Amino acid sequence: MANKQSRNGAHRSVPPLADLLTDQWPAQASERHKEDRISFAGDWPAGGIPSVRQAIETARGRADGAGAEVGRSTYPGSERLRELLAGRLAGRGLPVEAGDLGLAPQGEPVIAWIARGLLRPGDAVLVESPAPPACLQAFRSAGAVVVQVPCDEEGMRPEDAERLAEAHRPKLAHVMPALGNPAGRIWSAARRETMLDLGRRFGVVLLEDGAYGEWRNDEAEHGAEREASLYAMSAKTADGGVIYAGTFAAALGPELPVGWAAADPGILARLAALPRTPAAEEPDAGRSAEEMLFRLLEGGEVDPLLRQLSVSYSERMYRLDALLRERHWSGASWTLPNGGPFLWLTLPEGLDADALLRAAEADGVVFDPGAPFYAADPPRNRLRLSVAGAAVDRLDEGFARLAGTVDAFLARS
Repeated sequence: MANKQSRNGAHRSVPPLADLLTDQWPAQASERHKEDRISFAGDWPAGGIPSVRQAIETARGRADGAGAEVGRSTYPGSERLRELLAGRLAGRGLPVEAGDLGLAPQGEPVIAWIARGLLRPGDAVLVESPAPPACLQAFRSAGAVVVQVPCDEEGMRPEDAERLAEAHRPKLAHVMPALGNPAGRIWSAARRETMLDLGRRFGVVLLEDGAYGEWRNDEAEHGAEREASLYAMSAKTADGGVIYAGTFAAALGPELPVGWAAADPGILARLAALPRTPAAEEPDAGRSAEEMLFRLLEGGEVDPLLRQLSVSYSERMYRLDALLRERHWSGASWTLPNGGPFLWLTLPEGLDADALLRAAEADGVVFDPGAPFYAADPPRNRLRLSVAGAAVDRLDEGFARLAGTVDAFLARS
């Protein structure tokens, strides 16, 4: 048995690495930390921000207490809500009108809706590597072959995207140029142009996922303008080869599960013709969520809430970055993201994030192992840390627990 010094100075037994590949030890120990667990896991950030919770609750009250301002959620969705969404998108540089938008059905994430409408079994989809597990699952559920494209800090690597497009002839490419999850990358203007050119040459529809760009911290860029979206760049050439997908569910929470797509009329017509999901056929399906979003947009509350989140995450992320720098783990690497709650961490070679999670859970801290973010052949030493769920005053303690577990693994490697 290896020994590890605990936070109170005492030593406790730590099982050999092989034992950590079973669930027994963490399952027993995790009960001791059940009430005291600190989470660096999960996508939803708003639980730790009281002002966001309060705004959503207030919007729900206004929606429940008023008449049906947006009506029943039938495709393409409330015109009044689509007008507000289009106005906000236009203010961010996307040439969108209400008629260019369709709202996804209640109970179906917008990426899954688009995948169901455009993909057939056996179709290939290019994705960034790494990519959100929910998106990978949406494409697999549609029967698609998911092909991951190696990326660097500027986006998909052009030579790899070209090679894989030639080999697989994909129907769709899912990209997150404004801000990626989990890696936090922002695509360069040159990579955006290259991807548009690839889409035109190979007939690939580009699915631009803007959900995580809502977290982007533009203040950190000292007032620099945002790069143009692929949708806006494509509109200038009128080729219609880009779908822009958006939602506030990632940024403001699952109580706002309204997704939308901006696309050319032909694509919107295909989405409109899809069979409705059982949840969407319920009476008043989606009305409550759409009413809440309508009230938040109408009151001008969405962007102030997003700015609050951005400031909060920046403070926590800078602190997490400082804590990581103090550890001096040889071979560890990460990039401070320009917005959002996620930090993508590469551990020293030889460490396994899944085994590390089982041990960390016993120490009262959890995170997201990196393997589910890959379509194939995942490296074992990647993990995602989210600062959304850990309160500022507990972030240091949570990281100390995680660092202690990592140190114990390194001592045995």
